Amino acid sequence: DDTDIEEDEMFEGMLVLGDLHPDLEGRVVVGSPEIATITIVVYEPKDITVQFDQTEYSVAENGGFVSLQLIADKPAPEGGYSVMIFFADDSAGLQDYDNMSLSVFFDEGQTTATADVKIENDTILEHLETFTGQLSLPEGTADFITIGPSDKATIDITDNDAVEVNFDPSIYSVCENDGSVELILVANASASYG
Repeated sequence: DDTDIEEDEMFEGMLVLGDLHPDLEGRVVVGSPEIATITIVVYEPKDITVQFDQTEYSVAENGGFVSLQLIADKPAPEGGYSVMIFFADDSAGLQDYDNMSLSVFFDEGQTTATADVKIENDTILEHLETFTGQLSLPEGTADFITIGPSDKATIDITDNDAVEVNFDPSIYSVCENDGSVELILVANASASYG
C-alpha cells in the first residue's frame, strides 16, 4: 500500500517445483497454466485538491514580497502539475504589487508550493491596502486535480511611511488688527488619505 497516484500494476508468477520428498517424485507435476497474472488494482482516491493554506495574508509595504502557500491533500504525481493564481485590485493596485497572475508548479511528490508576489515600496502615506488572489486550473489540467474551498486569499499591505509636518517659515509677524494670520505647513512626503 502506498499513497502514490498511479495506474493499476501487474506482475506474473510462475509455478516451479522445488525439491520434493522422495515419496512424491514423479507423482507431482506442474500443470497448465503454469503462469498467473496478478493485477494490483489501485483503490486509493486519485483526486487531488489544491487550495490556499490560509485565506488572509499580511505584509509590510517594505517587506519586499508576500509568500502565498498552497497545499494539496495528496502528493503530486509523476510529471507534476500547475495551478494559476489571478490577482485582482481592491484598494491596492498594480503600483503596489507586481503580478497580474502567477503559475505555481507542484513537482512530483510535493504537497506544498509557494508563490512569491513582489510588493512595491513607495513613499506615500496610505491607508491599509488590499488585493486578492484567486486559484484557477490552467486549460488542459488533468481531471483529477480540483480546487478546494479555500480558493481565494486576501492580501493586506500595511504602510510603512510617515509624514513629518512643520512650519515654514517658523517665525511669523502679524498686526494686532489684521484678524488672522496665514501659517504655512510643509510635509516631507505625499499622502493618499482622503
